[in-house]
Amino acid sequence: FFSLSARYDHISANSISSSIINNSFEQNIVLSFANSTNSWLLSGYISKYLFPLRTTLSGGLSWRSGSSNQVQNNILLPFKTITTTANLGVETKVSNKVDFSYKAVFTQLSSKSAAAASPAAVRSFFQQATVGYNPLDKLSFKLSADDYYAHTGASNSQKYIFADASAKYTFAKPKMDIELNANNLFNTKKYNELYLSANTFTSSTYIIPGRIIWLKVYFNL
Repeated sequence: FFSLSARYDHISANSISSSIINNSFEQNIVLSFANSTNSWLLSGYISKYLFPLRTTLSGGLSWRSGSSNQVQNNILLPFKTITTTANLGVETKVSNKVDFSYKAVFTQLSSKSAAAASPAAVRSFFQQATVGYNPLDKLSFKLSADDYYAHTGASNSQKYIFADASAKYTFAKPKMDIELNANNLFNTKKYNELYLSANTFTSSTYIIPGRIIWLKVYFNL
């Protein structure tokens, strides 16, 4: 299976965003001003199932280019933002009892203005792997891990690893399921996310629960 797509958007507006920035504050207003934005998107995706290996391979690539205008400190600044994304994935049945999946996504987001000496960029790389093990028809185990890395031109890097695990057993009599779950095994409690849009670089911080372990019991009366 494969697909190719292309898209173009043009938006005309009668207003433009204006900001006044100094050492003390930032003021944002909207001015009555003829303005337009343009966006191009090209993307492709392919997937292939290999019967002898019982494996599905997939991959994709996308490129987006957008242009916009802003007024900053009474100066008209045209910005061009380019986003490139590449991804690949593998899903395989190792045996009748073991299955495995993996996916990786690379994203580069860059923004440049004619008034800036060099472009700003954020590069991120995300990986996710999952292993399932079913030694018995009524017993199953699952382990998954996520790896996230982000970097900016200002040598600001973020790296996080998350892992979850679960085990489930089904009783025939009585009809009952017992499931043990453990989330955030590495006990990460703070997570930062980097984002770039035109002339705005954002670093968002999220406070998340640490390691959580709980037991679930499902039954029918």
